[in-house]
Amino acid sequence: MSTESFRAWFEQTFGAPIPLVVDVDLHRSPGGTHWATELRPELSASAQMIPVFVEAIDPYVVTGAWGHGMASRAFYWIERRGQHRAFFRLPFGGAYGHGSEDAAEVVRFLEGYRDFRHELGARLASSTLVHSMGNARFELRLREPDGSTRELADDGEGIPRLPNRAPMGAAAFWDWMGERATAGPFPPATS
Repeated sequence: MSTESFRAWFEQTFGAPIPLVVDVDLHRSPGGTHWATELRPELSASAQMIPVFVEAIDPYVVTGAWGHGMASRAFYWIERRGQHRAFFRLPFGGAYGHGSEDAAEVVRFLEGYRDFRHELGARLASSTLVHSMGNARFELRLREPDGSTRELADDGEGIPRLPNRAPMGAAAFWDWMGERATAGPFPPATS
């Protein structure tokens, strides 16, 4: 199967087109809702359930919905493009999910990611962004107008924890990230 099968599945499943540019060929795992740039063991759904990036393949995208059993399902968007890495594991479906609410939140989150990347544009020298079922961390290296670079990183303590139905929704998360990327010294988080 192809990238087009992923786009069609996403729109049917989430009720909106994928808000991200999918500019790599994706191949569908037989019988599953898992697509990857290459169908290799290190890019399989089971290998990609934790935020570890494969350094030997660049670029790559792994995406779709999977989980263990009925209770644990998530939408995944995992990519590596040069110095940029993203791992998003967003609640979607399962025994405790809220179908249309989860779908709308996935779309809002991906729109926020798209807008965040667009706003930073060429200033973003490198990035590692992880949002996994409510836990988040990031490392950014930004190019400053004077030619220097600035690094922002968080050990997880500064980011408000985002359980499934947290007060901070997807749009607020990316706004929060954008404020830190455009601010001066890294400010402490507030709840």
